[in-house]
Amino acid sequence: MVKNLKFFPFLVLYYHFYEEFSNLKPISLSCVTQLLILVSLLIFETLFAENKEEKWPNGQIKKSYSVTSANKKSGSYKEFYENGQLKIDANYANNMLDGFYFEFFDDGKIKQESEFSNGQKNGKFKIFEKGLLVKEEVWKDGCLIFTFPKTPEEIRGTILSIAKLKTEFIGLWPKDFNTERFTKAVEEDNIAGLTKLREYRYLCRLPYDDIKINRDYIAHNLDATIVLKKIGGITHYPTNPGLPEDLFKSGYKGTSSSNLCYTYFKVTSPVTIDMYMDDSDATNISRVGHRRWCLSPTMKTTGFATLDGFAAMWSINLDRTDFPELETICFPAKGYMPISHFKSNSAWSVSLNPKRYKEPAKSVVKVKIYLVNKNLNEEINIFYQNIETSYIGINNCIIFQPEKILAKPMSRYFVSITGIKDIKNKDVKFEYYVEFF
Repeated sequence: MVKNLKFFPFLVLYYHFYEEFSNLKPISLSCVTQLLILVSLLIFETLFAENKEEKWPNGQIKKSYSVTSANKKSGSYKEFYENGQLKIDANYANNMLDGFYFEFFDDGKIKQESEFSNGQKNGKFKIFEKGLLVKEEVWKDGCLIFTFPKTPEEIRGTILSIAKLKTEFIGLWPKDFNTERFTKAVEEDNIAGLTKLREYRYLCRLPYDDIKINRDYIAHNLDATIVLKKIGGITHYPTNPGLPEDLFKSGYKGTSSSNLCYTYFKVTSPVTIDMYMDDSDATNISRVGHRRWCLSPTMKTTGFATLDGFAAMWSINLDRTDFPELETICFPAKGYMPISHFKSNSAWSVSLNPKRYKEPAKSVVKVKIYLVNKNLNEEINIFYQNIETSYIGINNCIIFQPEKILAKPMSRYFVSITGIKDIKNKDVKFEYYVEFF
């Protein structure tokens, strides 16, 4: 019988006590007593740990692990395929899975990665196929608390495929519209603008692939940009700055039904979509209205136009009646979020489905956000919060802007929102993760 002193349990013990007591000053006498007792027990168990091996008929090791004097698995645990390839690499404590757990296919590729505590899933749970992540969950004390809707590979692949989607132009030009104004550049700008819009809607789990471009909307927005340039600024409800009345009325339809943008450089529609989705400047953060129109569940048609630094995107559209009944529309989106589509200093927003939830009250709703670092959560200060309940694509939007957010790969955040009631007046807590990649 081989007996060895195992150091891994001491590291586990140190970690647990550091996590539990590092913020307590001073540590109480009872804590010190508990620590001494546990250390004594651990020393006894590890001094008399027994290494065990089970073998395949061909002599290859099948299982390798250690047991305590009470014949309970403790410490490193490994299983192997008959060909010698590692199958399971895990850790046990008191005969229960505790800590990391890795499982592999017989070709060496990862199959499962998870974390356990006292025999229960506690932390990440990942499933892989052919080396690619296909499913990820977060567990706490054996209970599933969040499932990532999409994997990074799925998101990358879909965004690439969105660029290949057909753009359908529908509807008729207004009777007095000169179709020569619909140049190749205008057509390409509309296609590029719709592509970018589709990307954001896909990320937020909204219908995206069947959105079409309406020629009537393009015509009115081409006139809208002329009106805005003549004014020298943007407004949804302009007065005629001296343009022909027919042109002004056509442009007014565009300005009053569209997201508008003005920059000091020649702008394109895809760039304006990024700006609408950011919507975090002092003028717009209280409503994030441009963002909410871009993410409107009822949108099925749109149209774009630009003129130098002025741009318009037709956004008030109620053509879609078959939209999904989502609990919330979150931005950044729940789960994995590409850094190409979110800036570190952008506001976060959660729009509640008004058919399922009551109008949230500013005095009651509390938002907390944490940076997730392994099993430790660092709460991040929220320096701006507002609730906007008017109909802008969807009602009941909770808006918050955290400090020190870094939208960089592998940065994960946990959001908890309380003070919400469903339509039956029952308290509801929303919790979700966002991880940038």
